[in-house]
Amino acid sequence: MRTVRNPIVAGGEVMEEEVLVGLATQCRDKMGQRGHRVIEMLSREATLVAEIASMRAQVKLARQEAYAGHKDLDTQWLRRINYAIIMTKKELAGIRVDRGLAQYQQKEERRKLNLLTQLSEQALFMRHAKSLLTKKVFEEIRAAVRSEVSVVVPQMSGHGFDDCT
Repeated sequence: MRTVRNPIVAGGEVMEEEVLVGLATQCRDKMGQRGHRVIEMLSREATLVAEIASMRAQVKLARQEAYAGHKDLDTQWLRRINYAIIMTKKELAGIRVDRGLAQYQQKEERRKLNLLTQLSEQALFMRHAKSLLTKKVFEEIRAAVRSEVSVVVPQMSGHGFDDCT
């Protein structure tokens, strides 16, 4: 997709509404897919947090029983469970990084979709303006848009327009 400095004008021409609608549909689809991925990551993240809490509770209980003299502390089991906690934390960290990236991409897609919606509205406005304004006034507005002038005052000889708002 080509980046456009001015959202109304692409390569000097007003973008077609069909193109904008197609791009907006693609953005919506990507957002939906990323949304499902983020939800899956959040679910997996919650599962891992629960697993870590469970393993820590097991270690705490085993240490309490060993301290009370009820059972001996199995050092091999303790090493294995500590290693499992470490590996689960690593996986959790990786998922959090991936989720952060996916959420950032989702935010960017949302921004693109908002921009495309705005572009579509502007293209529709320009098409409507072309039918309402004289060719000279329309070309003045279009030239101002290309040069990124924010306010356009058409030079009109004695013609007044009513405020339609």
